[in-house]
Amino acid sequence: AQHVRLREAASLYTAGQYAEARQAFEAFLRDFPDSPLLPEATLGVAASFEAQGQTAEALTRYQELTTRFPQSSLV
Repeated sequence: AQHVRLREAASLYTAGQYAEARQAFEAFLRDFPDSPLLPEATLGVAASFEAQGQTAEALTRYQELTTRFPQSSLV
């Protein structure tokens, strides 16, 4: 279920629906707080903000990614 939800959010992002993608990534973070896929979802939130031109919020989320998940290959 987690992989499906993350793919759905990523599909929204790929389709250019950045606000909807951000909401889907944030919902994933809320619904699966212990998931090993949290770094990917956090990156999705940050990238969605960046794609919408909200660079300050994007930077905050990128920093969160590096702080919370320093061992992730995404970092």
